[in-house]
Amino acid sequence: CEVADFVMEGGVIRMGINCAAPDGDMTMSVNGSYQSETYQMISDVVVSVGDQTVTMQSSIDGKRVGDC
Repeated sequence: CEVADFVMEGGVIRMGINCAAPDGDMTMSVNGSYQSETYQMISDVVVSVGDQTVTMQSSIDGKRVGDC
């Protein structure tokens, strides 16, 4: 896989990943934001194998709950 884009600064999260394999390909893009105690991200994934394509979207919300 190859990381095509990665940014995590100024409250912005952005990432792109591309994976190529003999049987198919996968691309993932992540966009979101963060603050000192929270973050939000949306991930879009497209997997292609032969003539089949699957798309998935997920969202993540996180918050700090205390010291480890």
